[in-house]
Amino acid sequence: KPLRAEHQRLRQQLAGVRTLAEQRFWEDRLNAARTLRVQLEGRLWQAESRGLANADVQNWINTQLKAAKIMATRIQVEPARELADHPGLWEVTARIEGPLALANLRELLRGIEGDPRLTVIERLEAQGSPPRFALGLKAYFQKLI
Repeated sequence: KPLRAEHQRLRQQLAGVRTLAEQRFWEDRLNAARTLRVQLEGRLWQAESRGLANADVQNWINTQLKAAKIMATRIQVEPARELADHPGLWEVTARIEGPLALANLRELLRGIEGDPRLTVIERLEAQGSPPRFALGLKAYFQKLI
């Protein structure tokens, strides 16, 4: 009897797996995941090399600062590094320091946020007298093939 009961249990389990496999739900989820991946990959910065990735971020930051009318800044861009869990993707970390004028800082944040490329603000600090800000961000690149 124990063998018969085990056989019956396995048959029921197999029937359940077949039912799940026949559902279109899984295919719909797979298609949604593929669509999301394409959208996210479309937001990655593109560069032919790590050095060009760094230069792109440096130039972009300079453009953003100029548009926000923020002067006398210090910009530090670290060398691009490949993400260990995502080969072919690079991360460029940058730090911007400058005088704190709220209207100008708001414009800088709007410019960063409005850019379609994948850029994440990790940290924003304000302190000192005269007041200054420090902003840390990361930009994510895909190597151009």
